[in-house]
Amino acid sequence: MKTLSCPHCGFSKEIPAERLPKEASQVTCPKCQKPFIFDPQPATEQIKPTEAPPVSTPAAIGNAVITCPHCNSRRQVPKDKVPPRTIKVTCPQCQKVFPFDGAILHSRAAVPGPSQQPILMPQSAPEPGPRPARKQLASIGDLFSRSWQVFIRRILTLIGINLLALLLMGAASLFLASGIQHLPVSFSNNPFIIIPAMILLFVVMLAMFSAIGGAMTYAIVDESIGVRQALGLGIQRWRAFLWVFLLLGFILTGGYLAFLLPGLLFTVWFIFAQFVLAHEEIGGMDALLLSRAYVRGHGWEIGGRLLLLWVVNGLLSCIPFIGPLLSLVLGPFTLIYTYEIYRDLREIKGEIAADCSGGEKAKYLLAGAAGYLLIGIAIFLLLGSTLYHGLNLFRTQMGAGSYQEERITPPVAPRQPQPTTRTPAPVVNNRPNQLILEQTTFAPGAAISLTFAKVQNPALKDRVGLFKVGADNQSFGEARYLARKTEGKLQFTAPQEAGHYEFRLFSNWPEGGSEPISRSQPFSVGSGSTAQTGGEETDSTNSIVVPALGENPGEVMVYVFAINYLGSVRFNGEEIYPIAGERDMSYNYTGSVTLQPGRNRFEVDYKALPDPWMTELKLKVYRYDWNTNQETVLAEWVLNDPQGTKTYEVTLDN
Repeated sequence: MKTLSCPHCGFSKEIPAERLPKEASQVTCPKCQKPFIFDPQPATEQIKPTEAPPVSTPAAIGNAVITCPHCNSRRQVPKDKVPPRTIKVTCPQCQKVFPFDGAILHSRAAVPGPSQQPILMPQSAPEPGPRPARKQLASIGDLFSRSWQVFIRRILTLIGINLLALLLMGAASLFLASGIQHLPVSFSNNPFIIIPAMILLFVVMLAMFSAIGGAMTYAIVDESIGVRQALGLGIQRWRAFLWVFLLLGFILTGGYLAFLLPGLLFTVWFIFAQFVLAHEEIGGMDALLLSRAYVRGHGWEIGGRLLLLWVVNGLLSCIPFIGPLLSLVLGPFTLIYTYEIYRDLREIKGEIAADCSGGEKAKYLLAGAAGYLLIGIAIFLLLGSTLYHGLNLFRTQMGAGSYQEERITPPVAPRQPQPTTRTPAPVVNNRPNQLILEQTTFAPGAAISLTFAKVQNPALKDRVGLFKVGADNQSFGEARYLARKTEGKLQFTAPQEAGHYEFRLFSNWPEGGSEPISRSQPFSVGSGSTAQTGGEETDSTNSIVVPALGENPGEVMVYVFAINYLGSVRFNGEEIYPIAGERDMSYNYTGSVTLQPGRNRFEVDYKALPDPWMTELKLKVYRYDWNTNQETVLAEWVLNDPQGTKTYEVTLDN
C-alpha cells in the first residue's frame, strides 16, 4: 500500500501499489477535484500540481503527514496549521483520539525544493504499530454511541444539508405542480413541447436530489468539510450518485414487489453502495457488488442492527407533532449509523475485490426485473377477464364482432331432446329496470302479461304506461303503479286499434321526471296470428317491429349461440356468422348490423350433429346504450329441432 496525497487540499488516501500508474500521469483529487501530476520514481514520488498553491512564507511550504496509531490512516495537513506544542488529534477515520507533538515538526527547518513544489516521500519513517484488525462488528450499543458522537460533532453541517434538501424538495414540488398546470395552457396542449419540458423538469429534480444525497454522504465520510464543500462535492458527482440511486431503486423495488423477502435481502446487501462510491471512488453496479462483498458472511448481524434502527425510527416518527421534526435528526443519524457499520466491515475485511463481471451484474438486474414481471402477471390474472370483456365490448361497438368458443363437457346422463319449437320465455338478467314481454304480437283486446324486474330505488308511484311507438310521454293509454315493488307481473289489455306499441317505466311519476327509465321491446297489435311477407306466410312470433330511435336508428346488436349444430346465420342475404359444428363446442358471436328502413330478414340454416346430448341455437337482437351500459332486448328466438331453415323478420319503423 502507498499513500497518495493531494498538494492542493492535503487529502490523502492509501492505494494498492498495483493500481498506481507505471508512468507519469495526470490524476484528479476526489475531494477538491483539482488535477496534479503523479510521477512514480524509484526513490521518490513527485507530485506536481498543475496549479501551484499560494506560498507566502517558507514556513507555509510543505505538508506534515500525521498517521493514526490506531487504524494507520494518514492525512496530510499544512505545517503552518500545526501548533508548536503537544496537541490531541481525532482521527477522522476511526474517531480515536491520540497525542501529536507539533514542537518536533517546527524544530526542523523547512527547505523547499528548487521548484517550490511540495514533495511526498515514501513512508519509510518508523510508525506506530498497526491497530489489531477487528474480528467482529461492534455491538449495537457501541454503534449507537459512536454514531451519536459523530452526530454531535457534525450536527450543524448535517442538519444544514438536510434542511436545504427539504427546502429544495418543497420548491421542486411546487415548480413541478405549476408546470403541470400551466404548460398545457401556455403551449395549447402541444405534446412536442409539453412532454420534453416535463421530462426536463423531472431530470432537474433527480439531479438536485442526487447532489443533496451525495453532499450528505461526503459530509459523513469526511468530517473535515463543511456544508459548502460537501455541496460542492455532491454537485460535482451528482451523475455518479444518480446512477447508483437509480440502480438501488430499481433492484430494491423489484425485490419488494417479489413478495417482500428479496427486497429485504437486497437492502442489507447493497445499503453501503453510496459510501463505497464516496470513499473508494467506485460507482454504478460495481459499488453495489462491492457492498455485497463487504456484507458477505455478516448478513444476519447487519440485518439485525439495521432492523433495530428502523424500528426505533418508525416508533419515533409516529409521535404526534414531534415526529416530523425528528425526521431532521433521524435521517442524518441513520446514515451515520450505517456508515459506522461500513467502517467496521472495512476494518474486518480490509481491501477486498468484488466479482464485477457482466454475468454478476446481470444476475441482480434480472432479479429486480423479476419483481416487476410478477406484479404484471398478478394484475393480468386479477383483471384479465375484465380487460377481455372491455375489449370485446369495444370491438363490438366498432362493428368488428367478437367470437368465443368453449367446449362443454356433457353430463353423465344424456338429456332428452327438447320440443322442436318454443316461444321465447321472459329473460331476466342483471340489467336494471327491465320490462319483459312473452310475445311480440297480440290480437286486439287480448290480455297482455308484462313482467317487470330489477327496479332500482323503488317508489310508491313508480308507473308503467302503454304507449304507441313514437308517441310523446304524455300520450299514454293504460297505466299501472308498482307500489314500491321491484319485480312482478302486470296485466294489460291490447288496444283495439292495430299498430305498434310499447310499455314505458317512469320513476315516482310525476315527481321523478317525465322521461322513462326503461322501455319494453315493441309489440304489434293486429287482426290475425300470421302476417304476409313478400308472398310467403311467416309466423307472427318470428316478426318484430323496431322503432327508429337515437342517432343511428338502424344500428342493432346481434348475438348468436350454438351447440352441436352445423349451419350459418345470414342478414339480408349476407352471411354474418358460420357455425362450424364441432361436437360439444359452444359457439358465441356478438356483432352489429344496420337495419334498412322497412323489412329486414335474418335467415338461419341449421342441422344438428348425430346423437347429440343436447342441442340449442339462439338468435338475439338487441340495442345497447354505450353511455349507460344498458341492454334492451328486441327479440330472442331459440331453436333445438334437428334441422331446418328459419326466417325472422325485423321491420324498422320510421
